[in-house]
Parts: sequence; structure tokens; C-alpha cells
Amino acid sequence: MNDALAGLGRLRPWLLVVLVTLIANTAFLAFNLVGASVAPAHMADRVKEAFASGDLTDSDYHWWDTRLGFHHYADCSILQMLVNDEQGLLAQATGPLLYYADEGREGMCPLLRDIVETGGDPASYVPDIYVRHWHGYNPVTAVLLHGLELGQVRTTLAIGVYLSLGLLAVGAILRRRLVAVTGCMLAVMLVFWALPFFAPSLSHAPGEAWLLLGLASVLLFGERLRRPALLLPFCAVFAAGLVYFEYFIGLLPTAAGFLFPLVYLTVVTGAAQSDRHRNAWLLAIASWIAFVIGGAMTVVINQLLGALFADPQALGVFSTFLLHYLGSGSETAGAAAPVPAPTFTFVELFVTLLMRGVTLTYGSRLGAAALWLIGGIGWLIAFWLTWRRRTAEAWSDFLAFTSGPLAVLAWVVLFSTHTYIHADFIVRIMIVPLALGWGAALWQYQATRAASSAASALPQQG
Repeated sequence: MNDALAGLGRLRPWLLVVLVTLIANTAFLAFNLVGASVAPAHMADRVKEAFASGDLTDSDYHWWDTRLGFHHYADCSILQMLVNDEQGLLAQATGPLLYYADEGREGMCPLLRDIVETGGDPASYVPDIYVRHWHGYNPVTAVLLHGLELGQVRTTLAIGVYLSLGLLAVGAILRRRLVAVTGCMLAVMLVFWALPFFAPSLSHAPGEAWLLLGLASVLLFGERLRRPALLLPFCAVFAAGLVYFEYFIGLLPTAAGFLFPLVYLTVVTGAAQSDRHRNAWLLAIASWIAFVIGGAMTVVINQLLGALFADPQALGVFSTFLLHYLGSGSETAGAAAPVPAPTFTFVELFVTLLMRGVTLTYGSRLGAAALWLIGGIGWLIAFWLTWRRRTAEAWSDFLAFTSGPLAVLAWVVLFSTHTYIHADFIVRIMIVPLALGWGAALWQYQATRAASSAASALPQQG
């Protein structure tokens, strides 16, 4: 392990981070070209069939609908990008066109119906330059729609998400020493991640399947991934894929929140060295750094290609929207400007997020209140058990678990405006503190039991 840790100070693992991120982005571009090559006319026919069959409606959101999924607005946006055919292959792959009916940016599904049934009038629409970059869910949808109807595509995507969750469960079973923690993760994901309403979504399913596969890989290949030359490139590709599929739905904080403690615990349980906790912190921190590098590089490459091949204004407009979502942008006007941000305090932000807990409890306000209460109790028990252990190792473990909630908190505070506007689905990132609180409690309980057993096994004096 010490030899492996020495690799963190070498250049090779970090060069590999850059190299594999570039390779991953090359693969993303190639896949987008494949998706863009599917005939827009065929996509339009599929959309017409979907409206006729009821797999698409004029409503932008469908609460508690396991067939259509919640986030219809995003689905209609994706389908419109596949239908619009006013540019060449490379521009379509790196910066597809998307229109709004007006500057209010509502009614995406009625607009999609108008475009496929009447041909639409782009001159009367508001173009969205903000989306002039590649979208990983676009080629996934295009390839599947090439041979399947939209309802079948949704079923396929949902099956993919649940199979990925099943693979995570296999990893949890194989890594028995982590089963208390991973068991909490699986239980919370299965029951409170609102998968029945988001797994069929064109915008959510590909990224969430990638997220689950990445976490499963940490469990399945944890022993090998303790080597920096493998762990750091893996984390970079993991983040690059999340950015590729990210529709600002909270994939990155969810993945980062679970990644740190999983890497930390993998190292802690993998060797009986006196400095294993220190090594675990170093590798876990390095995994986050590689994660950030892979994600940031993909954002930059994505935006540069969109500006180069699709629309030169794309980079500037993306920056405007980014600052808008960060809550630090100045008011701008015009068709390419964001909708004016609401005013709120941080107290109102967190109250709104907690109130939207009904997304996790199938519409039950009482259930949401109970969920937050039970989640908080988990953290209190974890803290109490840590206090009882009174060892440096106990506090090290507890602090490692808090990395997950800190990742979520950082996202909420950093992208405060976006979180406030889209709290209905961003609240799903709260599965991280919900799962890790009880995971930490069970971990500390097991450590307490193990210490007591070891003490009782010592020979008695006298």
C-alpha cells in the first residue's frame, strides 16, 4: 500500500487522468456522430406515433406516473433536438438546435407536437443557444428509437437502470465488510430515489445507470483500484461520463458524495497497516481531485466543440447561464438570456428543498417529514457511537462519511438558483446524506462490537 500511495506523488497517474479523459471525450464525440446520423424524419415519425399512442402528451410534467415518467419537459426537449434538421451532421452532434415557443420557456411538449405535425416555424420561435453542446442522452435516445417505439425505449431505459442497481447489489454482497454501508445505499436508492418516476426518463436514465455502474465498479474492483495508476484514471472517466449524461439533474454531487467514503472504506478494510487511515484519506482526496479534473475537462471540451462547430455564441451564453445558476450573474435581456432568477434567502432555499422531499416519498408530506427525521437520527446515532469509541480511527471514519453530505451541501450552495428553481428533482441528491447517516451508524456499531470482541479475547491477568 505504501508503494501504491507513493504513486500519488508521481506524474504518471495524473498524465493518465488527462489521457483517458481525452480518449473518453473522443468516444463521446464518435457516439454523438452516430446518434446524429439517425434521420430526423424517422425521429419525427416516432414522435408522432408517441403522441398518437399516449406515450407523449401536451403536459410538461407527470407527477407519479410510472409509465411516462415525471420529467416530460426534458424528454420533449431531447426529442425536439433529434427532430430539428436545419444543420449538418457535425453541428447536430456537437450543438443541436432547440427552440422555445416564447421567452417564458414553457410548453415544451405542445411545441414538439407543433413541430412534428405542422413542420413548425423556426422564425417564430425563441432559439436556445444555451444547449448548443453535445448531450449524451441524445444519441442513446436516437439509437434506441431507430428500432423501438418511445414506450419501448422507456421500458428499456428503466430496465437498464434497475440492472445497474442490481450490479451494485452484487458488488455489495461480494464486499462483505462494507455490506452495512452499501446495504443502506441500496435500500435508500431502491425505496426513496423515486426510480419508478425517473428511471423511464430519457434525460435521467442514462446518467443514473452510468452512476450506478461506476459505484458498482468501486465495489467489484476495489482491490485493484487501490492503485493510483488505476483509481485516478477511473475516477476521471467516471466524472467525464457523468458530465456527458448530466442534464443538471444532480448526477455529479450524488456520485461524488458516495465515491469518497467508498474509496476510503475500501482502503481501510483492505490492509491491516497502522497508517491505513491516513492512506485512505490520501487516496480518497486524490479520487475527488481526479474526478474534478475529468469532469472539468469534459465541460471545457464540450463547450469548445459546440462553439467551434455549432454556434460561436454558445460559449458566452453557457457562461451567462452558469453564472445565473450560481446566483451570481447580472440581469441580462434578450432571447438568449435566462429567465430572471427568483430572489430567496439560504433559509428559504433549504426549506424549499426539504419541502420537496415529497418527491422521495411518493407525494406524502408526512412521509417526507418522517424521512428527514429518521435520516437525522441516523447521523446522531453515528456521532454518539463515534464519541463512545473515543479513538482517532473512529473520528477518521466519521469524518470520511461526512464527505458525502458536504458534497451535496457544496452543490446546493454553489448552484443555489438552479437548486431553488428545480428543487422538485434536485432533492433526489439528498439520498446521499440519508444513506450515509445510517451507514455511518452501522459502521461505528460494527467497529464497537469488533473492539469489544477483541478485548474479551485477550488473556486475563491474575
